[in-house]
Amino acid sequence: MSIEALVKEYSSLSDAEQAEFLALIGVETDEDDLSPEWEAEIDRRWQEVSDGTATLVSGEELSKKLTEKFGVEFKLP
Repeated sequence: MSIEALVKEYSSLSDAEQAEFLALIGVETDEDDLSPEWEAEIDRRWQEVSDGTATLVSGEELSKKLTEKFGVEFKLP
């Protein structure tokens, strides 16, 4: 079966069947763990990144700022 056929079959399942399928193949989802407010906030932030209006900070800069603010050295992996 092709990937396209699998996607089509999956899309035709009910929400409950999709959740059961994902559980059977070992995929964990935590969509239900987020409040609507957090989902909206994530969407807002993602939109800012997508449209280029977000102010992004490098990992090195973030580590430096956290170290300065909290007096604890933060190292990125």
